[in-house]
Amino acid sequence: MALSQAGHALSLAHLGVGRPGTILSVAGDSGLLQRLSALGICEGKTVSVLRRAWWSGPLHLRVGMTELMLRRRDAQRIRIQLCGHPAVVAESNRSAAGLPEPAPHESGTLQQPCQGAA
Repeated sequence: MALSQAGHALSLAHLGVGRPGTILSVAGDSGLLQRLSALGICEGKTVSVLRRAWWSGPLHLRVGMTELMLRRRDAQRIRIQLCGHPAVVAESNRSAAGLPEPAPHESGTLQQPCQGAA
């Protein structure tokens, strides 16, 4: 899974199951944008992936109180930023570099809500 670095966005198609993200932008033709907007997929909303279908199948998403299925090619047009404290990214990078895990007081206590989360 690609992780969001400070100031960088990733595609909704790459968001991990159970991880919330804030929608930064949606690209596409007017028909797709209208359809996604009607489903609640718009800038500032919080989205999470509930399940992934096999063989590049659709994603089962939750946006607010709405659950929907979205084709991966459409999900690739949606740019998001991971919700939460920047330490989430730092801890992932620390693990990848083979560094020791942080002490209990260093992680998990400063969660920030997504913008647009209700």
